[in-house]
Order: sequence, then structure tokens, then C-alpha cells
Amino acid sequence: MTRHPHRNNLPEAICYDLSFNGRRIGTSWAVASSEGPREVTLTCFQWMAEVPTIGLQGFRKRSVYRLSRKGLLLEATIEDSNGGTVHIKVSRNGLTINGRRRVLDHPVDFVLEPNQFSLVALQLALRGRFSEHRAHAMIPDTGTTLPVTLTCKGDVIRSSFNESMTIGPDGLISSVAFASPESAVHRAQRPIPRWTTPLCKKALAYSPPDDISVRDVEIVRSDYDAGATVARPKAPSNPMAVALFVGGTGIYNRHGLTSRMDIGTHYLLDGLARCGVASVRYDKFNRQAATIADAQEFQDFHSLCHDTNRWLNWLDSQTWAQNLPRIIIGHSLGGLIALSQSAARDDLRAVVTLNTPGRSLRSVTDEQHAWFQTHLAVTPPTKLEATRKRQALLGALEQDDAWTEETVPGDLLALKNQRRLLKSLLDLDPANLVHQGTAPLLVIQGERDMQVTMKDARLLLSAADEAGRPAKLIKAAGLDHHLKRNNEKGMAAFRKYMDRRRRIPRDLIQTIAKEIKSAVSG
Repeated sequence: MTRHPHRNNLPEAICYDLSFNGRRIGTSWAVASSEGPREVTLTCFQWMAEVPTIGLQGFRKRSVYRLSRKGLLLEATIEDSNGGTVHIKVSRNGLTINGRRRVLDHPVDFVLEPNQFSLVALQLALRGRFSEHRAHAMIPDTGTTLPVTLTCKGDVIRSSFNESMTIGPDGLISSVAFASPESAVHRAQRPIPRWTTPLCKKALAYSPPDDISVRDVEIVRSDYDAGATVARPKAPSNPMAVALFVGGTGIYNRHGLTSRMDIGTHYLLDGLARCGVASVRYDKFNRQAATIADAQEFQDFHSLCHDTNRWLNWLDSQTWAQNLPRIIIGHSLGGLIALSQSAARDDLRAVVTLNTPGRSLRSVTDEQHAWFQTHLAVTPPTKLEATRKRQALLGALEQDDAWTEETVPGDLLALKNQRRLLKSLLDLDPANLVHQGTAPLLVIQGERDMQVTMKDARLLLSAADEAGRPAKLIKAAGLDHHLKRNNEKGMAAFRKYMDRRRRIPRDLIQTIAKEIKSAVSG
């Protein structure tokens, strides 16, 4: 039986280094303090380096957790150097995340911050001795909840996330091993940071420009609550058309912003307004959901199309837009939704797709997996692990929606909230969507896109040709998936991709506006 420190004798502080290929890429700290006989406070710090190969960005995080002596979450505040803030408060019947109420079937008895192994170590210490522990865990950054099974044999604890934690003589984690041998975690001795608040980047926020007219609107109904932003040429100029913009996957807002990344949606649509094309960009997540994870649970391709249609109907009700030619613009997955809407409605004068797949999700993942194996998977064990995960994910999607520890590998359960969407896209054929519509199609494709390639654009054009549908391809030389300049190669290209300072080229925006003008006047 593994030796754990008694829950009333937690170490004052603990520290772990995370390494990748022998290089330290991060450190986590946790400091425990007693809050009387029933509670304990864990103050956690995390530093991460810039490591594009595994998707890490340099940042710092400070988290404060108030737990019961049994390790149950009571309250938490998390701040990071990108401007992100999460506040969680647990009550008897559920919890509140950033002011939004959420009902839970089980209490949260384990918290999982990515790469925060000091937090894991102290939570295990609070539990004392066990042979097997089945926990209800939460990823606080997103509000995702998932089951975790911890099995203890001797001095090794194995998790259902394919981690192996070795327990040292003091009863605390001494090291962690993963399925991919490039990554490792070891106990360390480093000074405790004295961060009070993040000192780095502020969260990205949208500031309306002065040279166009911008206003916020919303739809509030019993089953749907979301906002949008309307961008129009400044009076007395009249728009030549109005476009509804449909975003792709990801957790960014209507402007294309997260706390750490700028997709560029606002730059594109504000630029089109300067060129005479009004637009509406809307929130992709229903505000009635407590967290993004909750909202994603109910999303699939059909529901996303339904939300898009809500905003098209909203445009129908607006006096200023009723006599304007109607355009729909979609980026990535949003392009497929735009194609679907063009098949369902006959009032669209043109469809603009931006870096939109021409193949099913299954076909796209085949190619992305091959790229990963060539460029990222540096050892045979890592390649085998990546293949295992992919096969397990496809198998789970091909079966039913019952994702449990017994049917899905633990390290894939974090995708549980997206299973409906992924399943609906698995064999969706974009060519069929192209065949069903008649509005002229403008295909914009970045030649440096690592996710959607020129092959996809040609497939869309080929489908349009077969259907007798007018279509035109614009090759965006040197631009990536976000339609931003990226002439780097390999991992340098990935790092450039994450640079929030980049902008969509003005000449591309002007070209799109010119093509829209041609479509609505023809």
C-alpha cells in the first residue's frame, strides 16, 4: 500500500519540473496552508516556456484553491499572464463559474490543471492511503468534468490518462512518466514565486474603429441567448451588400479573440465595412450554458446550422438590411455551414469560403495524422501512441455517444463535450453541400495553410463544376489558416501561427470586397 502523508500534515511547499527531450519547459509549485480543522488552501504557481512542438505558449499562472480536508473543491480563483481569469464557487447543489450556475451530478473531488503536478501531488496527499480511487475531476479553465481512475500498486499510481506516478519515501510524487517518452516530470527544489497578479500580456479585447459604424445586438429567447456585432460603412455611405459571417471551431468570441490569440475576424469584417460590405458576426456559444464545455455538449453540425439560420432570419427583420443583397462568409468549419445554408435558402447572392475543408473530417484527420508522424512524432513510441489515440477516437465516434472510462481511453475523455460535433462531421461530404446550392461560390485558400490545403479548395471547385455552379478560386499566397502571412517552415511556422500581432492583409480584404461587388451586381 502506498505511503501518503497524513492529510493533516501536508508539506508547506512542493515543486516539480516538466521536461521535453531533456529540456526544462515548465515548473509548477504548490503551497499548502491550513484554514482550520476542516479546510486547506493550496496556492499554486506555474511557469511554462514557449514550446510550439507540443502546443505550449510561454505564460505564468497563479491559482488559489480552497479544499475540504477530504480534498473536495470548495472555491477557486485562477489567473494567468494572458489575461484569463476563472472564479469557481461550489455550493451544495452545484457550482458557479464566473457567475454562471451549473448543476453537477457529483461533487468535484479532483482538480486538473494542465501540467500542474504540484497540485496533483497535494490532492493525492489529502486522500491518504488507497488502492483504487475513482474521482470526479474538473478542468477549471474550461469547466470540463470527467471521470479519473487512480490505481495504486506499491509505490506507483497509474491514472486512466496513461500517466505513471512514482511515490517517493515521503509519500509524495517523485516523478511522472507518460506514454510518450519525450515528456517527463521530476521533483525539484526551486524558490517559490511571489506572483500576486499576472504581469504579462493583457487579455485581447475588441475596440471598435472610428471610421465605420459598429453596434452590438442580441437574440434572447427561451432556448437561445447570444449576441452579435454589426459593422457597417459610416453614414452617409450605403452598404452594397450585407454578409453574415460564420466562424470555425475553437473557443474564440465573435470578434475572433481569445485571451491569447487573435484569429482576425474583426479585422476582416471591419475592413469589409470600409469597402462597402456590411456584416454581422455572432457568438457561437449559447450564453444560457454555464461553461463553454456545457455549450459544446449540445453542438453538432445541424445545431450550428440552425444557429446560423437564426441570424439570417434576424437579418430579414432588420429594416436597414431588407433590400441589401445577402452574402454568407464562412471560415473553416463555418464554410461548410455557409454551404449548407446556401442549399437551404434561395436569397443568398454569393457564398464565400475561407480555408474550408473539401473533404470529410475522417479524410482530413488522415492527412493531419500523416503530417504529425512526419514532423512532430520524433520517436517510434510517440508515433505508436499517436496512432493509438487516433484509432481510439475514430472508433468511439463510429459507435454510440456513451463515452465512459470503460469505452473510451481516459486521455480522450476531455473531448467528450465535443463528441456530437466530431461525430456529425466524421463523414460529412462537402461536395454534397456544394451540389445542393446554386449561389456563386468564392473559394479563398491560403497556400501556407497547414490544416486545410489547396487540395481541399480544388475539391470544392470540382464539385461546383460538376453541379454547374459558378465558382472562383483565389489563392492567398503566403497566408496560413488564419489568412495571415506565414512564410516559415516546420515548427517555426507553428510558432508564427500563434503570434497575436499579425493581421490579415488589406489587399486580400479589398479583393474579397471586389468579388462580392461583382457577385451582387452581376
